[in-house]
Amino acid sequence: MVKRAVLLGCLGLGAGCAAAPARVRGSSAREATGVAVTVRNRSRFDVHGLSLRASPRRPWGPEALAPEPLRAGQDRTLRLDGCAPRDLRLVDAHGEECVLPGVAVCAENDGFTLTTDDLLRCERWR
Repeated sequence: MVKRAVLLGCLGLGAGCAAAPARVRGSSAREATGVAVTVRNRSRFDVHGLSLRASPRRPWGPEALAPEPLRAGQDRTLRLDGCAPRDLRLVDAHGEECVLPGVAVCAENDGFTLTTDDLLRCERWR
C-alpha cells in the first residue's frame, strides 16, 4: 500500500525528495534498462494513465501504461532510473487526474501497491 508515512515524508513541498528524474524507458523488460519496479493495482479502479516525476519542479515523465490500462487487480513492471520517491500522476477512464506526492516507488522492495484508499484521496475518483 502507498503508506501514509511514505506520503507524509515528502508531502507537498518536495523537501528532501530531490532525485534524478524518473524516466520510464519502456513497459517491457526487453525494451528497457534501469530498476524494475512493480506497480500493483489493488484498488477497485482501472488506471488508464501513469506518469512520474522526481519533484514538483520537474516535468512529468512519459506515459508508462500505454497502450493498455492497469486494470484493478493487475500488476505492471516499469523500468525507472532509481528508487527515489516520485510524484505519481494517475488518470482514470474519463481523463480525471489524481496526483499522489512523494510515493516511495520501491517501498515494498520491488515496487508499490495502489489501493482504493490511495485513489479516493483525489476527490474526482469517488
